[in-house]
Amino acid sequence: MQQAIFSTDIETKYSAIKSRRKTKKAHYATIGSKYQIVIPKQVRQELEIKPGDKLYVDTDQEGVIILVAAPKNWAERNFGALKKYWQGINMIEEVEKIRDEPET
Repeated sequence: MQQAIFSTDIETKYSAIKSRRKTKKAHYATIGSKYQIVIPKQVRQELEIKPGDKLYVDTDQEGVIILVAAPKNWAERNFGALKKYWQGINMIEEVEKIRDEPET
């Protein structure tokens, strides 16, 4: 059962929320004139967020804004992972060799 927080003081609210969740160091963000926020560098690096990535945005009953980095699909996560192993190999020639092999 969730405990309601009735204080409007942000430090009190944050302390109550932090006591219920496993959180790391808090960071501040400022809302710009177009209602945009900049995610602090430490958080971007930790979550490996890049320009164009998607975030899920939600709020909870206490008015806390929840940002969750959307999971990347398999192709995005692994793009270029084997690049160093394929250096110097012509992929077109390799595919043609496999196509030309007799079936057994």
